[in-house]
Amino acid sequence: MQALISLGSNLGSRRATLDQAAAELNRLPQTRVLKRSPWVETAPESPGDGGAYLNGAALVETQLRPERLLEELLVLERRFGRTRRQRARTLDLDLILCGQEQRRSRALTLPHPRFHTRAFVLGPGAAVAGPLRDPISGRTLAELWARWRGA
Repeated sequence: MQALISLGSNLGSRRATLDQAAAELNRLPQTRVLKRSPWVETAPESPGDGGAYLNGAALVETQLRPERLLEELLVLERRFGRTRRQRARTLDLDLILCGQEQRRSRALTLPHPRFHTRAFVLGPGAAVAGPLRDPISGRTLAELWARWRGA
């Protein structure tokens, strides 16, 4: 199945971290990167989040179940020094969409509950996975991005 992963960093060598993390996605079990967006600089969502972020998205093909893919992403974040207690992030990996899967548990909500309100997710996501559909609204990422931009 195809999955959309959002990548972000606002601590340290952001570009190097994101380049390395994107390469590491190809090393996850039964997973390969199909496309990766360019990195875009974005302002933090709130003042306590630290400095500017670099964000992007990767479209992957995976045989992993969504819960297992999320576990692998969390391990990767920890390898890059991510701690969940601080708002600034060396690496932030979010599982946005996983095919047409819908989940709501303590560990995982699919699609990501706020992805459609975040330009730093929608823009890069539409760039690499425009035809993917949000299983709730039925709209493609390209449609959601155009709507967000008011186009």
